[in-house]
Amino acid sequence: MIHGGQKVLRDALIAALRSGRYKKAGGSLRSGDCFCVLGVACDVYDPEKWSSRPSTIDAGHWVDTYMDGSASSLPLQVAKDYGFVDQWGQAAVVVELLDSTFAVSLADLNDDGDADFAKIADLLEDGYFWKENQK
Repeated sequence: MIHGGQKVLRDALIAALRSGRYKKAGGSLRSGDCFCVLGVACDVYDPEKWSSRPSTIDAGHWVDTYMDGSASSLPLQVAKDYGFVDQWGQAAVVVELLDSTFAVSLADLNDDGDADFAKIADLLEDGYFWKENQK
């Protein structure tokens, strides 16, 4: 069962994804003014928690990080407060197809799939990524 604060967070995330305000990016939570779906979740959670640090991989470049220094996944507290299965937004529902089992995450849909933010908002609204629906 979800609590009132969780519903408010989820509704705000779904509205933000549909708003057209966010430009889509992949591979990191945020890159300048572009966000992955998990970065939008962070920005909705608290837009004042962003910072930047020098990249440890690419000298001379900076990386946007959130709250605890996360650059590519949700901080655990943020994932918990939204009610996600994990910090990658793992699907709560697993698909079985051709004797194989598949689970997808919001990070996968954002980075590897062709799902835009509106489609991801639809999937969130349908409950596929919330921990209470885990099977």
